[in-house]
Amino acid sequence: MKKKNIVFLDYHSNSGLGHLNRCKYLIKYLNLRSVIIVSEKKIHGKAIKSINKDFDKFLYTNKERFNIAIVDSYKITIEQERMIKKISNKVITIDDLAERNFFCDVLINYNPEINHQKYISKIKKNTKL
Repeated sequence: MKKKNIVFLDYHSNSGLGHLNRCKYLIKYLNLRSVIIVSEKKIHGKAIKSINKDFDKFLYTNKERFNIAIVDSYKITIEQERMIKKISNKVITIDDLAERNFFCDVLINYNPEINHQKYISKIKKNTKL
């Protein structure tokens, strides 16, 4: 049985390709198969299923479980991230702002101007930075 993976992504008519490219790279790096991407704009790619829904609509209607969830969105809230954790074994969040609280297993920040100290009070005790 294939393990399904999911990505919650900022990708819409007014967005650039940064979030999409980061997630595609991470999918490839982690060698993830059977990937579902939830975004406002349709995404085409090998072994990728694109679901065009609002995050809340997807989370409240979803009945599936996932192995890994990747979150790369400025729109996601800690409440939504908690819901994602309930349906996923691991949650990896990509962030570069350090402006909200997080409920993920791994937090990746690619902004060299923000150090890990900015995140200490915003993450779970066992979150890996």
